[in-house]
Amino acid sequence: MSTKVNKFLAAAALAAGVVAHATPISENLLNDMPVKRLDAAEINDGTGKVIVFATVTLAGSDVVRAVADVSGNVRLFSDGSAVVALSKKSNLIPGASINFVRFTKYGSVGDPIASLKSKYKKSVAEYAMAEAKRVERVNMNTAAVAQGWDTAIGTPENEEYLDLVVRLATVAEWADLIGAQKSSLAAALTAAGIDPLTVV
Repeated sequence: MSTKVNKFLAAAALAAGVVAHATPISENLLNDMPVKRLDAAEINDGTGKVIVFATVTLAGSDVVRAVADVSGNVRLFSDGSAVVALSKKSNLIPGASINFVRFTKYGSVGDPIASLKSKYKKSVAEYAMAEAKRVERVNMNTAAVAQGWDTAIGTPENEEYLDLVVRLATVAEWADLIGAQKSSLAAALTAAGIDPLTVV
């Protein structure tokens, strides 16, 4: 096993919540044997690379093993997308689960006023998008009701209308929650002596 990767292995296993067998398993075997679970954890070197652990059944017992490359070294996958690619080519049993744990990065938080302004600007932009989508969905529902789709029980039109209602609820929830976030950030700006209208 690569000594460089070895130093990350224990921390990755701890983060993923697994106890790994000492011997890694070749990723090329994962399409040949049933895989019950994949657990992946980002390593703590700031690169976003990932170590994956596969739960396989050997001699009647479930064993967790780190996934290795063709040379037998524990493989560092480039990112979460590479883990998804691995899962697609693995022989996952029905009901198998995939668990991904991101490494918590710590760094300088910087200026709290600048951070508050940035978050507020982002919420204003997202709220505008959410409200535009809400209006679009309301107009769709209004048009459907005008044509009697809401009362045409048992028809494709009514089925479409019921779907429109669910989609409006989804978009409305998004708009409402972002609107509340925007208001909360505006209040925080005001409390910090900044007029939110001057931020956007």
